[in-house]
Amino acid sequence: MLFSQTETALLEELDNARGREGVDIFTLNNMNVRATLSDNVANHNVNGYNIIDHGSFAQTSGITDVVQNSGNNVIIQNSTMVNVTIAP
Repeated sequence: MLFSQTETALLEELDNARGREGVDIFTLNNMNVRATLSDNVANHNVNGYNIIDHGSFAQTSGITDVVQNSGNNVIIQNSTMVNVTIAP
């Protein structure tokens, strides 16, 4: 007759054996996108068109960012954060 003994794994041991074993994850994101626009005057301005056509992104890859503006006296603040984790 065969007998088997089982031991209970501690949660701490299981946590250390997960998919990110030995990989420290540290993320710090900080953006300072404060702007002030005041007392501006725009006279006799011509504005254009904002057109994104059906083929505008046909050959793109990776991260695409589009900022459009057809007005005057504006502030456009744009930020993109990309977090990449490479695990062995």
